[in-house]
Amino acid sequence: MYSSKRFKDYLLTVHGITVTEGDYLPQFADGLFDSLPAAPVNDALNLVFAGNIGKVQGVETLIRAAALLRNEPIRWHILGDGANLPTCEALVSELSLSDTVTLYGRRPLADMPAFYAMADAMLVSMRNDISVNDTLPGKVQSYMAAGKPILGSIAGETPLIVAEAGGGVCRGGARVYAQRKPRSHGRERSSVLRAALHQTGAYGQAGGNAAFACGRPS
Repeated sequence: MYSSKRFKDYLLTVHGITVTEGDYLPQFADGLFDSLPAAPVNDALNLVFAGNIGKVQGVETLIRAAALLRNEPIRWHILGDGANLPTCEALVSELSLSDTVTLYGRRPLADMPAFYAMADAMLVSMRNDISVNDTLPGKVQSYMAAGKPILGSIAGETPLIVAEAGGGVCRGGARVYAQRKPRSHGRERSSVLRAALHQTGAYGQAGGNAAFACGRPS
């Protein structure tokens, strides 16, 4: 069995193992996200990232995008812990983003449905690295099962899954821009998000597509 469609080619070319579509067993999403509480009403676009904040996740890219969009009605909610959390906290302070970016740290799983409910879209980010591109972050299945559109700064398997479902928009991860200044990483992401601000009618459709792809009611 394999859990990522890109593993199919890897298993064949590296190990000479042939697998079929019938051997594909995607990751599951916790049933906790099948039903969300009522979403709070506000005028901002609320974007939520939930998960590990390590070096490979490249969450700094999202924060730099937030800096470029500081004058837009967007609120960034980043939940999780990890080796790069102090770096992200310092960057939020350096860029004076405390009014628009909130770092919550680690929160219990039971709190997550409320954060998912408030989200107009969910965020996923990952460095563009061959060592991780073939994997699918577990959060992606949870995002989709909750019926939330996905905005991703990520390459590899995740854009494939999101595109097949019609569940959001992804752009390649941070290492694609390694030869540019760090702020260039955020500039590419901010252009995607600025466009999303003017396509709010598409959110519900993308979220419904994502839920359907996970076998959840949309």
